[in-house]
Parts: sequence; C-alpha cells; structure tokens
Amino acid sequence: MFSFDDRAFMFDITPVENQFILEYLPDAPGEYVKVWLYGLMQCYRRADDMNADCMSHELNMTQEEIANAFRYWERRGLVQRISDKPPCYRYMNVKQRSLAAPETADPAYERFTEDLYAVFGNERRLHGGEIAKCYEWVEDSKMRLPPEVVIMLLKHMTGIKGRNFTIASAEPLAVRLAEEDARTIEAAEAVLSRDKRSFDGSRRILRILGMRRFPSEAEQKLYTKWSAEWGFSHDAIEKACDATTGGTPTFAYLDGILDRMRGENGHAMTGADVENELNRSEPVREFLRVLGNGRMSRETRALYEEMAAACPKDLIMTAARECARKGGSPEDVKKLLDSWMKKGIGTKEEAERYIRHFEEQTSFIRELHGIWGSRDRVTVSERTLTDKWTGEWGFSRELILKAAEYASDAGSPMPYLDKILQGYREKNISTAEEAERDRKAAGNRENAKPGTPAGNTGRVLPGQDFEQRSYKDDPDDLLRFIKEMKATDGDA
Repeated sequence: MFSFDDRAFMFDITPVENQFILEYLPDAPGEYVKVWLYGLMQCYRRADDMNADCMSHELNMTQEEIANAFRYWERRGLVQRISDKPPCYRYMNVKQRSLAAPETADPAYERFTEDLYAVFGNERRLHGGEIAKCYEWVEDSKMRLPPEVVIMLLKHMTGIKGRNFTIASAEPLAVRLAEEDARTIEAAEAVLSRDKRSFDGSRRILRILGMRRFPSEAEQKLYTKWSAEWGFSHDAIEKACDATTGGTPTFAYLDGILDRMRGENGHAMTGADVENELNRSEPVREFLRVLGNGRMSRETRALYEEMAAACPKDLIMTAARECARKGGSPEDVKKLLDSWMKKGIGTKEEAERYIRHFEEQTSFIRELHGIWGSRDRVTVSERTLTDKWTGEWGFSRELILKAAEYASDAGSPMPYLDKILQGYREKNISTAEEAERDRKAAGNRENAKPGTPAGNTGRVLPGQDFEQRSYKDDPDDLLRFIKEMKATDGDA
C-alpha cells in the first residue's frame, strides 16, 4: 500500500552499530567490510533484484571474492547462509549476536585459527585479515588445500624467514602447492623441502653477489631451474658467479651465463666443470674488456679461438686496443689481424712498430695537406707514395715539405709532388737548400711568364695528368675499414 520512490534510498542512511566498528571492523580485511556494508544497505532497501552478479558489478569484485567475504562474516556469526544456489544470506543483528549464548559459528575455522596461533606463539598476533587470507587457501575452489597443509606451509615460512614474514609472501608458495596437487603431508613436504633448498641456495648466491637480503620468488624460481632442470650443482652455480664481473650482477645475468654453458656442454655441470669452462672463457672476457665492445657468446668465443689459433695472445690484444679507439667490433679485430698477417706482422712488437709508423705517416701526410690547403682524408695511395719517398728514395721530411710548396698550385698536388721528387732523385738533390737552388735555376731557364704564381713554371708536366689509383676497400689500410663501417670522418 505504501512504498518509497526508487531513488529515495540514495538519500537515506544505513545504520551501522558502533559495536561492529569497534569489535569487528579492525580485524576484518577492507574488501570484506565493503561487502558487508553493501549487503547491509541492501537489507534496508529490500531490493528483490539484487543477486551475486549485480553485486559483483556494483562493487567491482569477482563473485568468488564476494563469496569469500560472506564466508568470513558467516564464521564471525554476523550472517547466516540460507542457500547456495542462488547464494542467499541473512544478516544477524550485531547486538543480538553479542547477547546470545556463545557458540561456535564454524568449528573448523575455529580449530584452524587455534592451530594458526600456535605457529606464531606469543611472538606475533595475527589480525583477522591475515587469518582470513590463510583460510581462503583452504576454501578457495581453485586451491582447496587441507588445513594441515596450510599450517605446514606457515611453519615452513617461519623456519626460513622468521615469524614476521608477510602472509602475502607465502601466497605464491601456497599456489605452487595447489598447482602441484600437494594436498597430503608427504606431497607438501616434498615441495616445501625443495623450496627450502632453493631459498637457501639462492640466498647464498645473493650473498656472493654482494646482496644482503632474502631472495625474491622470481630468484628462487631461477635457482630451481638451474639446479633441478638444468642440473647445475650449487658449487657450479657459485663458480659461475665469477663471470658476473662489471656493473651490478643480477640473477638474470647469471641465468644468461649458465644458459650459455648449458647450451655448449649439453650436460649437468659440477663446480669443476664450470671452473674449466670459465678458465677457457677468461681470455675471451679479457679480449672483450680490452675491446670495450661485444658480449660473451658462443660466436664470440669461436671467433676468438680462431684468432688465437693463428696469432699470439698479445698480438690479438694489441689489435683489440687499436679497434677500441674506433669503436670496432670483434669482427673488426679479426679483419685487422688478417691485414697484419698479410704484411708479415706476427708479433706484438712488430705491430706496435707498424702502428707508430702508421701514426707518424698520418701526421706527415696531414702536414702536406696543410701546405696545399686540403682537408681530404688520407688515402692508401698517399701512404704508398710517402713510403717510397722516405724509404726507397731516402728523402728527408724537410726536402719533401719544401718540394710540396712547389706542388701547391698543381691540380693534383700529390702526384705532381711525386714527379718533382723523381726529378730530384735523377739530379741527386738531397737537401731543401739544393732543391731551392734548383728551383731558382729552373725558373730562370724556363723564363716564366709575368703573373705566373711563384713556384709554377707554367709547364704542364705529365705528373699533373696523373690519375690516382683507387685503393677502395684495400685491407692493408690499418683502420680505414673500421672508419668506413662506422661512417665517421677523419683519417684512415
């Protein structure tokens, strides 16, 4: 006969006893309080259309989470379950609940709570939310762990982490027990024993890596993979830590090292096996440190061993240092060594002499370029010519620089300079003074035209039509190929 407007409840109130706030709310999980309050409001509203699906949508919770909440309040005696299909609950008055004769609303839950308190003794008092979370592992349809297995799990956690661990940190292990169907004491003991070995082992590895903390769940899983799946002994894993040099070592980096070792050996490895493997890889790691580029891999080690079969170690390191200056890769080092071997360079001392000559030659050719106002890169043909002038013909730097002044107006100064020096060789001119006297005499003989630039006789010599030889991709150029690959400007 009488009713409120459908929107009236939005502006109404829902009475909540202070007793609930003081006695039940502090220990209850926040999500469970939300469910209880929402259900209480619906009781006053008397909404016939309210069901589990609607409640799930309104509260942004799963139906399983809502069911867990009502089971919690059922154990606390504040609701009574009327039916399961569909889920239906009757709210009990909080005052009525406290005035009624004491009774155990859920004997199984009370026994579980007592066993849970016994695990922690007087050192820690669990609150209601923590107890509810542990009991969820018993009641959750996806887990259904027996209470005794949950108690065993919590004892295991106190054994490895002490009594102040968080219940949340135990949940991944509870999930693993369920996934492995460890629902008997014996089966759970096997899983927990394996977990303890992984915990202790991964904690020892963390300490070797310089970290004083408990291992994470992900780190324990990696340790289990290394030991149980890949067959590494703990001693082998500790030995592998020796390869985690530079930066901040991590389990992920160690995982890559062990994976490479496993792939190359194809069998379970002991500490001695890993030590032999590390000894074999140490020259490669040293090579990569000198180069400052590249990472340890099967391909890198194979490349290094190929170089080591042909060259002494100190020659390889010398080549690595040279390539490091230009940001070269391990492959660049191999190319440089091949170039040196073709030149007959087979020792560190020979390579260092060659490098010094190369650098001095570069500086000299740049000086020639400076006289001509050129910023061209140094070419292999120029190196060939300067080697001929200073080596085969025995000309001094001073004489060559003086002759370079006379070639400055030529269209192709370098080949023209070669022609000038060839003339000096034929005339046995060996000093800058002799060259200058010869230049003056030649000028008088040629009767240079007025306005002809100094140093230019006006004659077109064959050297001016000299076409330079192309030395593109010549492997004998010390680091030219490295610079071309890196697309940088500068000298060869």
